[in-house]
Amino acid sequence: MLLRLYSVSKRYGTKTVLKNISLEIHPHSITLLSGSNGAGKTTLLNIMAGIAQPSQGTVEAKYPPGSLALLSHKPCVYPGLSAFENIAFWSKIYKKSVVKKDILSIFDRLSLTPFAYDRVETFSQGMVQKVNIARILILKPKILLLDEPSSFLDSATNETIHEELLAIKNSGSGIVWISHSVDTDSKKADTLITLKNKTIDQIASLKNHKKPILC
Repeated sequence: MLLRLYSVSKRYGTKTVLKNISLEIHPHSITLLSGSNGAGKTTLLNIMAGIAQPSQGTVEAKYPPGSLALLSHKPCVYPGLSAFENIAFWSKIYKKSVVKKDILSIFDRLSLTPFAYDRVETFSQGMVQKVNIARILILKPKILLLDEPSSFLDSATNETIHEELLAIKNSGSGIVWISHSVDTDSKKADTLITLKNKTIDQIASLKNHKKPILC
């Protein structure tokens, strides 16, 4: 088990955003989070990441320090740096031993190689998203939290991202993935958790895999 949430609720003042969420995330798994706008998906992801604290309940992390990576709606890249410099920077922040060929290998798989030394401020939204994804791939996290990673990407790149995520899963990591394209993304996932009315409405096992446990 990598992460456990037990009876987690979140309130902002008198407004309840999440209530009574209990689940576990295991190694070798991809879990999709689905639900309408305002269902609490991003808030739940932020609680898992430790960015937001629950108003009630507990979050228990079982992964090594520094081995969680989050891809949020706001790209964690610096426009004034090149794509290569951005990835090298994040590698140092996470104290990862990364050489030039590791970065260029990821760029090659994401079709970023011709732009490796261009400043990110010149990139389209889709290319910025590719750099943001390269940032998390180079970290090889034990737990990976993704908020709509397919945003701004073409279908070919999306398929590449799916394959990259499968490789991360097969290495022993756990992935939690907010998706608005469940029909497509569920082909790569093990479990689908649907949020409704600010709580878990349904858990569906998509493959022969141990699903998150409702406590």
